[in-house]
Amino acid sequence: DTNAIDSPRGVNWIMPDAPLHALPPEIFMRDYFEPRLLQRVLAGEEFPDLPALDKLNRVQPQVKVVSVQPEKSAGGATGSEPDTVQVTVEVAGDSREFGLEGNKRRMTTGVYDLRLFRDGQLVEQWPAEPAATGTQQLTREQELEQWRKDHRVVEYTEGANQAKRIVFKGIRLPRLAGKDKVEFSAYAFNVDRVKSETAKWTYELPKGLKPRQPRAYIVTIGVNAFEDKAWDLNYAANDARQSGSELKKRLEAVLAPDGSKQYEKVVWVPLISDATKEGLGKARQFTVSQANKKQIEAVLKTLAGQAADTQALSGIESAGQLRRVNPEDLVIIVMSTHGMVDERGSFYFLPADIGREFLPSRAADPATKARMLAQAVSNDELAQWLRGLDAVDQVMIIDACHSAASVQNAEFKPGPMGSRGLGQLAYDKGMRILAATQVQQQAVDGTDATKMGLLIYALIEDGLRAGKADSAPKDGRIMLSEWLNYASQRVPSVFQGIHDGTIKGTRGTVEYSPDSKTDAAQRASLQQPSLFDFARGRDLPLAVDARRQ
Repeated sequence: DTNAIDSPRGVNWIMPDAPLHALPPEIFMRDYFEPRLLQRVLAGEEFPDLPALDKLNRVQPQVKVVSVQPEKSAGGATGSEPDTVQVTVEVAGDSREFGLEGNKRRMTTGVYDLRLFRDGQLVEQWPAEPAATGTQQLTREQELEQWRKDHRVVEYTEGANQAKRIVFKGIRLPRLAGKDKVEFSAYAFNVDRVKSETAKWTYELPKGLKPRQPRAYIVTIGVNAFEDKAWDLNYAANDARQSGSELKKRLEAVLAPDGSKQYEKVVWVPLISDATKEGLGKARQFTVSQANKKQIEAVLKTLAGQAADTQALSGIESAGQLRRVNPEDLVIIVMSTHGMVDERGSFYFLPADIGREFLPSRAADPATKARMLAQAVSNDELAQWLRGLDAVDQVMIIDACHSAASVQNAEFKPGPMGSRGLGQLAYDKGMRILAATQVQQQAVDGTDATKMGLLIYALIEDGLRAGKADSAPKDGRIMLSEWLNYASQRVPSVFQGIHDGTIKGTRGTVEYSPDSKTDAAQRASLQQPSLFDFARGRDLPLAVDARRQ
């Protein structure tokens, strides 16, 4: 029972077939760690069968960081301000004998899925994560075999030199005032996805490395109008506009301790699809169409330093100010659209260009739904596009149905598991993700009273404009974690107020009543956000009362 599952101290396991070899908990985490286990058992959840402990390959691969060196300039000399390094990691397979006299056996393993971290945030891995492939349901054994094929670093060969060196180049250093060192760490997995010990190396930053003023990037995605108008929403576009403009204003006003602006620039990129309403003989017409899959992909890949389709960026507001983010930067991504979950439990969000053949009434048909989801954005694709994102602070807000499934699927566990998908990436990068709903819940597309989805309303109207997120403690400033926590707790009461009619009026003059007519059964179905906070204690001010600056 610990809040640091990836580094518990003072706990080891002894197996009967190796009584003199203490095993760290990380050996068993992949298969035997289950988050929220007690409440799930009490709820009657059924768990899949697990391999017997004595069948698990418990041989940990060897991983060692052997050097961290400043990179040289193109001319061959080390630059005056080298802010990139190359990190060399040595890995090797291993073998170990288990069992007592008369019943001994030897297990061997190669090395798989090597991961490199800077100050606890994933910066590289080898081999690179393969692209997401289809929606086929694999058995446990099939999935493990595919993982071994995709992530093999080096095989184990009896009697041969097992060591192999992997050089990670172009690893960038943070340039923050007062920061004089970073910690690099690395680990890999064995053939059964048992994690190695974590290797560490403390690197002193070059004395001449000048601090760099951070930037903040805000990307807001709001899809009111789809190719098939039957999917149209009412307030998603306003979610994107309101959240982007308010966050930009707030972040531009935040000051650093020396009185200067905290951010050198705050870049807001709106990706919105909207259209006029049909009526009185007027046909529906798109007023803006910049939330297509290729456009979303291009923006996110640009921030992550990946090759992007520059043509897809054409015409998008502020796209010319995008660049690969630096380690000091802040990135906030807000998505407001439809969300869906497939048979595997994988989450998809719908861009504007989903096609014209997918009426909501036909989405329940498996073949139709599969074709539709092929044009949507899966959490695996989203993880691919964000893999190179190197900002110290990363936030994603997803206002969509079933959005907790973007993280909380059957495979993900919050720990160093080597899994694929957005949940594992969020954990490895120390990201915060606020999802509007639980896995099985629908998100409410706002009302005439809110003019926004309930989550965005709680964040923007209540949390920032009314200042109610300044609550833990109430000190004249709203911290990022405080803001997200406030909204996750506030949404159910907004939902209840709409249901009871106790929220009324238009945006800006909303009134609240303490009276409630909602019974227990209705309360159980209230929209309840899920906050996944993997920032490991990091925080920063989002809004500060000007009188207290």
